[in-house]
Amino acid sequence: MPTDYYPILGKAEALNREAPYGGSYNPVNEIRTLEEACDRLLPQLDSTIDECHSIDASKRLRSGTFFAVDLDFKYLAKSYFPHTFFENVGWELAGSIRITQNTRDGIQLDYPKQTRRLFFKATTENIVKTRSILQHRDFSNKTMQDGPKRIDRISIVPSTNKLLNIDQVEDDLLEVIVHPLREEDWQEFLDKLYRIIARDNYPNKLFKWVMGGQVNMPRFVPVQAAKSLHRLLADLNPVRAIRPMPGVSYPRMSTGRQLAAAPPPTPDPMRSGPLPSVGVFDGGVDTTIPHLGRWVIPVDLTTTPPHPETLQHGTAVCGALLYGMHPDKGCDEPSFTVKSFRVFPEPFDTGFPGLGLYKLVKLIEDAVRAPENANIKTYVLSFGPDKPIDDEEVDLFTATLDRLAFENDILFVVAVGNTGELSVPYNRIQPPADTVNGLGVGAYIYKNDQPIRAPYSSTGPGRSGNAVKPDIHMFGGGSGQPFCVFEAGGMGKCTESMGTSFSAPLACSFTGNLLYRVDDQSTITPQTAKALMIHRAFNDGWDPQLGWGPLSCSVDELMLCTQSNVTLLYNGNLPLRRRTLLQVPFFQDIANSGKVRLSWTLVYATDVSPSMPDEYTLGGADVSFRPNCDVFSYTLTKGDKKTVKRVDRSKNPDEYNKLIRENKLKLDTLPKTSSPLHKTFFLSEEDRRDIGVWDTTKHFWTGWHFFKTLKNPVIDIHAQARSDWYYDKARPSHLTYACVVSIETDNKELNLYKMIRERVPSLVEVRLRTKARVRV
Repeated sequence: MPTDYYPILGKAEALNREAPYGGSYNPVNEIRTLEEACDRLLPQLDSTIDECHSIDASKRLRSGTFFAVDLDFKYLAKSYFPHTFFENVGWELAGSIRITQNTRDGIQLDYPKQTRRLFFKATTENIVKTRSILQHRDFSNKTMQDGPKRIDRISIVPSTNKLLNIDQVEDDLLEVIVHPLREEDWQEFLDKLYRIIARDNYPNKLFKWVMGGQVNMPRFVPVQAAKSLHRLLADLNPVRAIRPMPGVSYPRMSTGRQLAAAPPPTPDPMRSGPLPSVGVFDGGVDTTIPHLGRWVIPVDLTTTPPHPETLQHGTAVCGALLYGMHPDKGCDEPSFTVKSFRVFPEPFDTGFPGLGLYKLVKLIEDAVRAPENANIKTYVLSFGPDKPIDDEEVDLFTATLDRLAFENDILFVVAVGNTGELSVPYNRIQPPADTVNGLGVGAYIYKNDQPIRAPYSSTGPGRSGNAVKPDIHMFGGGSGQPFCVFEAGGMGKCTESMGTSFSAPLACSFTGNLLYRVDDQSTITPQTAKALMIHRAFNDGWDPQLGWGPLSCSVDELMLCTQSNVTLLYNGNLPLRRRTLLQVPFFQDIANSGKVRLSWTLVYATDVSPSMPDEYTLGGADVSFRPNCDVFSYTLTKGDKKTVKRVDRSKNPDEYNKLIRENKLKLDTLPKTSSPLHKTFFLSEEDRRDIGVWDTTKHFWTGWHFFKTLKNPVIDIHAQARSDWYYDKARPSHLTYACVVSIETDNKELNLYKMIRERVPSLVEVRLRTKARVRV
């Protein structure tokens, strides 16, 4: 290693400290009085009650009716959610979606606003009781009175609104999405559903392939119905949406000229113990290839015999994962083995070829949860539903991977798709690459020696909870820039190809090396690996074509610092409803040494709510930067005028102490914040949802500061929960996070790395070993 390169530094979380949130509820100017709110909602409740009575008993549940409540766009923030009102009137929240609000009280808005449609279930008697409360202003407390003021509309969702993209569907399989139901309600719904579609030869065994139904998760029901029955199915009140059954997108490989592979590697005779494994879900592998047979463990999850085309694809993916883009030029000994789970061709034991995706999802979930695979910490997938992601409803595949990643502390690396040359919106990334807890990987090629998005690589944005997609781009090959892969049946020969199917395993080889070769496994977790790759890929701004950016370095280069650019790793848990202050090691005695800038990438894993695509991520984090521990801000009020002032207690201690005595500052007040740079500095809750507090990946950077302006700087992270997580005390009380921080100085003579290393002895050098180890 050259003398001017050093290992990155880990265990920086030892510098952290916690602080109370210290925030307060910001009262909002209500848009209408309680009288106005009640008077405008009473007719809507009357109409909703009439519609409830008009729904035939064969179309609704005995336990209640589902209906919609649209919030006014001004009340999107979690703190404005009228939980007390809904709880007191006995309405049961079942989910939500994002909608557009065009009017308020019959007056056209200046421009359409994003807001929420909440789905509730309640008995008709409860809705009548609610009407009585509003009519007689019989509210139990003041907080309950806020509810009616913040509601824009109450209604029953029209059946036609539930039919999504099925105009061209004839007598094919449909995916009927049903609101979350208790078991007794579910059995009642199934009976009502069957009465609509029953015929002498209706395949009852379809119902055994119902997916979902876990907490906060709708059920996904496969139904075979003629077009004439689509409206009747939508008339069923518990139905949330109906769409065509998604098929499986299995990319066809392009092949070029044949090349001879380099000789296979010779295993190290000194190695003791088994190698760790990276998981691959694909079309199988040709283990007669000497480069693969020793390093790949094949597992058949499907009973359908292998097909040459899918076997070729799986073989190519396994080779890319082990040897990279040019096995024709050299094959070093792999750092890990590959456990290749063959899931293609999709199983036909369902009796319905169109159900292949459901079967695949079940096979993958069972394999990941199997005890024998507990030590596999990263998997790669290069297939998914054959469609762009849908903002209205979360795909079953995506929701399943996100929950598996959160519950098992693993990282899924997913190809985003090869639809980039289609028109909008069909060029958008495909599920499950919209995973918020995983890594969606696009492909780049080179132009004038600079990485650019490969034309075929699908583009962002992602969904709510991870708007910036793809997460990274890796080399995927292109015209004149082939990605060389092993050829099934070729006995070690290679062929030229291209696609995100190969950029994804290339990215997964990074995660495997980081997780299994690191000398101290507590310093790099699956979330750290994701954060490191995004941090290094970032290039001064988010490009919707390239996501966070292209990653064009090697995995060993990823782990290096220079004396003037130091990278630190923070890992651990962020307690909810508290602040975690990440201390950035900095020293005042180098105040005249030039300028410095900071950048950091924060990644965390969170539980998700598939029934709420607009609030899919249940955990979030507000991030702010406090550059100087001695500078505080306070507010002076004169009449109606408020002025924000600042004080430096190191320069003006008397003024600071006076502010403390006058209660304008408190001893536990945190220092003044400075807005770091990111995609845009958002202020409104609507904008914050586009990319902000609820996104699981965030990158920030500062401009160049003079050293003397920084003193004990901290990155302030306020972790929070929303929706049912906020009220459910049985859920985890923290978010699992990783943060990568880089400190760069323009003074190339200053050995900042050595200074930090000497003055903060708790930091450890993080190195990659030559030999990998199983994680336990």
